[in-house]
Amino acid sequence: SGRWKMTSSGNTVPMLLIPKPGSTKMRVIVDLHARNANTCKLSSPMLDIEGIKRRVARAKYRSIIDGNDAYEQIRIVPEHVPRTAVTTPDGNMVSLVIQQG
Repeated sequence: SGRWKMTSSGNTVPMLLIPKPGSTKMRVIVDLHARNANTCKLSSPMLDIEGIKRRVARAKYRSIIDGNDAYEQIRIVPEHVPRTAVTTPDGNMVSLVIQQG
């Protein structure tokens, strides 16, 4: 479907499948502990939410976007694709689209 492709990248993280609580369906888990431990934390001030709401209220047009429907449909910027590398039982893969979670 063009969402995943094989890669020879060695900079991967493990991808696991675990059962969802109270269900027979499976949940995809990516273990990012090692990568997160090697990440510089960035902080920024909170956005002015009230100001944003005022600007939206004055807008001539508004739309509703449900972010849940966007997963696996929005393409990842090509130069960022290597950052999505995961290890699976079938080999190393990269995602070409945004993954949920």
